[in-house]
Amino acid sequence: MLGLATELLLDRYKVPGPQNHQAILARHEASLLSEARNILSGLSSHRSPQFNRLVLPLCHSIVEAIGHRMAYDAAVSAGVPQCLIDLFAVSIMKLDSSWYSEVGGLHRRERFDMEDKAVSEMGTRLEEFIQDLQAEPYTTAPITSEEKWQDFVADLPAYDAYGGAGSDPASIVPMNSMMLARL
Repeated sequence: MLGLATELLLDRYKVPGPQNHQAILARHEASLLSEARNILSGLSSHRSPQFNRLVLPLCHSIVEAIGHRMAYDAAVSAGVPQCLIDLFAVSIMKLDSSWYSEVGGLHRRERFDMEDKAVSEMGTRLEEFIQDLQAEPYTTAPITSEEKWQDFVADLPAYDAYGGAGSDPASIVPMNSMMLARL
C-alpha cells in the first residue's frame, strides 16, 4: 500500500478517476491526496525522513479511500439500490469521521440520520434483497425458510427436568435457586 500511494503521489501511476467528483467519497479521496501532495511539495525528496514521518502515515488511508470511492462508483454503475449504496457510504464515513465533519461538512447528527434512513429503507426491502441473492440452493441453515425451520424444531429432542429425552417440554421444571447456586 505504501508503494502504491507513493507512486500515485509522485504521478507515476494513475487510477481511474471518479464518475462524480462531487460525491462525498470522491471528495474524501481527493482531499487526502491533496493533503499528502501539499506535504510532499514542501519536502526535499520522497526518500527523506520527513516523508516517512509526514506522508507515509497517510498512505494507508489514501489507498483505502481510493478503493472505497471505486467500489461506490461500481455500485452506482451496476444499479445497486440507493439505500444499499447509502448504507455503504455512511459506514465508510465512520472510518474517518473527523474528516467528514471538519472538511466534508457532514456533522455527526447528519450522518446518524443518513444511516437511519438507509437502514430503515433497507429493512423494508430486506426480503427482496435476500431473494435477489438466489442463495437458497447453496445454503443448508434451517433458518433460511419457514419450512426448514419448522422441520428443524420438530426434530429437536425434548428433555425433562432429570435429563431424560422424549418428555413433554411443558413438563420441564425450572431449576430452583439452590440448584442454580451450586452451578
